[in-house]
Amino acid sequence: MNSFSDIFDDSKFANTMTFGAGYLIMMILGALMGVSMGLVSLFIVIGALASETAWLFFLAVIFAGICIPCCIIGIIGAKGRKLLRRFNRYKSLLGTRSVVNIADIARGMRLSEQTVVADMRLLIDKRWFKQGHLTDDNTALIVTDAAWNEYLLLEQRRAASQAKESKDSAPDTLTGDARTVYTESAAFIEQLKSKRVLIRDGETADSVERLILRAEKIMARLREYPSSAAKLEKFSGYFLPTACKLLDNYIQIEDDGTSGTTAVQTLSEIRQALVTLSGAFDRLLDSLYQDTAWDISSDITVLNAVLAREGLCGNSFTEV
Repeated sequence: MNSFSDIFDDSKFANTMTFGAGYLIMMILGALMGVSMGLVSLFIVIGALASETAWLFFLAVIFAGICIPCCIIGIIGAKGRKLLRRFNRYKSLLGTRSVVNIADIARGMRLSEQTVVADMRLLIDKRWFKQGHLTDDNTALIVTDAAWNEYLLLEQRRAASQAKESKDSAPDTLTGDARTVYTESAAFIEQLKSKRVLIRDGETADSVERLILRAEKIMARLREYPSSAAKLEKFSGYFLPTACKLLDNYIQIEDDGTSGTTAVQTLSEIRQALVTLSGAFDRLLDSLYQDTAWDISSDITVLNAVLAREGLCGNSFTEV
């Protein structure tokens, strides 16, 4: 187990002893000054009412104005001390580990995973976890830069492996344009799946899921009917990459936590675009089935003609 000095000398964590003292001073002074200014303002108001002196009311407002920022300073100090206590508990829980699952931290702290993730983001931003990183899916905390670099390297290898698997997974029956469309589309669909898990809004995540399901149905038709590749060039070359780009923007705005009018409007427009794309995929899939229906109809017509020629159609009338 690390000694007291080892913990605070460790380059993974900031030395928060001075922060603790600062937050304590802010809390005490803020509370004292806030209460004092509030009481002074109250007494002045009482005196003004008793003496009916108008200028005393103005003086009371000044002291009340001083009271408010003092109270805010006290609240900031109290919240800072609370966060500092949680930070020390986090450090104790982490020990010497460089990678820890958020779920394990949440269980150890008896907090929700959402609260732990929010804390980790704040502590990383404040540089208390000096080398801290959260994984893209918010499932793990990586405490050291060395472990983070290893994680990035593994993610790159995994992405390259998935891309190779997607390329190699194209059915052997597909060649030429059909194989190209299939490979490109499969790679973008995998990207959509990885981005979907990062979306916090449930309705939007469901829209992306429906989009993925329709895209996979289109891919299934391409496997069965490679001749449909000509109709799917924009599907693989424009629609799917555009959907990925829209999701990147959506996730970025969500992560930023911006609640301004422009951000809210942009999120709404992206949601509507996803719904529009889903409908377009439905129509595209229907057109692929229509081509198949024409082929089947032709086959049935030829079959009936052959059966009639061979005298195998039977009577059109039922004997009584």
